[in-house]
Amino acid sequence: MYKPKVLLLDDQTIITMELQSTIKLLGKYNIIGKVKSHEQAIEKIKEEKPDIFFVDIHLGDNQPTGIQTAKEAKELYNDIKIVFLTSYTDDNTMDDALDLEPVTYLAKPFKREDIKSALFQATKKIQKEKNENIINLQGGYSYNFEGKYLNYQDKIITLSKKEKQLMDLLSNARGEIITSESLEHEIYKDETKSNSSFRTLLYRFRKKLDSDIIETIPGVGLKLLLK
Repeated sequence: MYKPKVLLLDDQTIITMELQSTIKLLGKYNIIGKVKSHEQAIEKIKEEKPDIFFVDIHLGDNQPTGIQTAKEAKELYNDIKIVFLTSYTDDNTMDDALDLEPVTYLAKPFKREDIKSALFQATKKIQKEKNENIINLQGGYSYNFEGKYLNYQDKIITLSKKEKQLMDLLSNARGEIITSESLEHEIYKDETKSNSSFRTLLYRFRKKLDSDIIETIPGVGLKLLLK
């Protein structure tokens, strides 16, 4: 089972230790690092792409604020979920923080229940976004829009560029029929192709599967077989 990756940024070691202790007790998350500076955090985000980022708004002197760090983190990895930590709750600071649409913020000193609540909210958002990017199909298959791959019994089925285009077009139709002519036009556009190119694409695609997830309606077109 996948465990969301968590990164902790605070210039006070006691804070990151407290966060780490609580998160570890839950047993549902993978802490990829405890860092004290903007530079360390950005380096870790580039390497690991964490799912959840706990970041102190006010880091030490001579380095960017936590808000600036979170902004840069979002630019690098837009899906990252931000949880701000702060001793300050003045309106101007909170307005700047809220511009980044964080999951929530924790006012210091916080309790273990506050940490658990923040993690729950972040995980819920991650799951919601994941579900929005997935379409479930017959035969135990699912298609991931974002990753552009088929999944079958927790195994990823790699698709060619044109197979991805085909799945995107059919998935967007959500079980409605799309004419073969429309599919061919979108997939091949101005490319030179033979009369059998589209049929060959379908044949090779179906050979990768144990059961068919695309129904052909003779003389009309194709549609996905939704669960």
